[in-house]
Amino acid sequence: MSGVSVGKRLYVEEYRIWKRNTPFLYDYVVSKALEWPSLTCEWLPGRSKVTGTDYFAQSILLGTHTTGNEQNYLMIADVRSPDYVDEDAAEPQGEADGTVKSKLQEVEKVSIVQKINHEGEVNRARAMPQNCFLVATKSPNGQVLVFDTSRHMLKPSIAETCSPQLRLGGHKKEGYGICWNKRTEGQLLSGSDDALICMWDIAHGKKVGDVIDPARVFSGHQQAVQDVAWHYNQPQIFGSVGDDKKLMLWDMRSPDRSRPFSSVRAHEQEVNCLAFNPEVDSAVVTGSTDSTIALWDIRSLHKCLHTLKGHEGDVFQVAFSPKSAGILASASADRRVMVWNLGKIQENSKASDAGDELPPELLFVHSGHTEKLNDISWNPDDVWSLASVAEDNIVQCWSPGSHITNADEADAQVASGEHGKPKDGKTEDPKEETPEKMDEK
Repeated sequence: MSGVSVGKRLYVEEYRIWKRNTPFLYDYVVSKALEWPSLTCEWLPGRSKVTGTDYFAQSILLGTHTTGNEQNYLMIADVRSPDYVDEDAAEPQGEADGTVKSKLQEVEKVSIVQKINHEGEVNRARAMPQNCFLVATKSPNGQVLVFDTSRHMLKPSIAETCSPQLRLGGHKKEGYGICWNKRTEGQLLSGSDDALICMWDIAHGKKVGDVIDPARVFSGHQQAVQDVAWHYNQPQIFGSVGDDKKLMLWDMRSPDRSRPFSSVRAHEQEVNCLAFNPEVDSAVVTGSTDSTIALWDIRSLHKCLHTLKGHEGDVFQVAFSPKSAGILASASADRRVMVWNLGKIQENSKASDAGDELPPELLFVHSGHTEKLNDISWNPDDVWSLASVAEDNIVQCWSPGSHITNADEADAQVASGEHGKPKDGKTEDPKEETPEKMDEK
């Protein structure tokens, strides 16, 4: 036990408790230990029933963050998830020793099916909505790389170098923010540590060799731009957030590329992420290093509509459900993915008056990771299914239990899998059984 921090022992014990409770909290959980951590994940659209089984197959984008001179890869993984028609598939099964096991744990669930050489770690990877074979990645040298995955081998040869179909210039430093326009094919936004926002039109941009320069560059931020996002239904509008603590809204039709049409100091610390609501045109949320998530009305940014409090670390990612406008997921350095029901915001004041510690908007807490979260993604083909990746090298695909998501009670309990959370110093040595080893069982 010497040399292992109390915090690490707590994390491993919390993971052990979470794993024991998964059959009661989830419809399914798919977990795989990767060789290297992934900084990015994104479900790809389209899933198919595997013949002769009770499972669906679907693909997910991943990347590597290696060390030293190890080769990095853009990766596509095949994920097996249950067919909910087979209700017994998710039914927990009692064991002779009193433990509980789900039938879903008996199937090989995640496998890497394609690896494409990449220059440095994959900071972020996103597929173009109109053609999911086209994948844009953020590289550490500042360039955005575009790969047509259908033109690459499933496994690169030893001598093969990184060969993207396009290289998008314009940035001087690396970054993480990247977003395809969902309404206008080929338009791509990127924000980086150079405080610039670049927009490319890969369908019509002038190409010199395999390099395309940005069609437009926006320079309103004073510090690093951490995230960018297109508005879902207004293809000329996009938002950006950054280390200058600001949320900025931009209109592509404006000739002034150094001044957003609306801007606000959104948080007291750096703003790391934002997301527009896919159905409510006026709604946007921001996540911050101050551990909070703020809800805004883009028609009037002078005042925050509501603040979600629950995380205990930097909020790195926020994402609205593509199937339900009022459901939001957030990922944090506190090792948690939180799912929020914004329809219960009105109950917040009642909960405060009653002295409730948990906000009523908090629907579910996913506690399956032992290190800080890097990215999350909603499954476009399964209303409650998400994917998450973290610094613990683990990728998890999961769906909260239908008994939780279908609950109509206003005071529905938060399911976090942390019942019986251990106190300081009351844990076993984590070297005896790590999360990676438990996943192999």
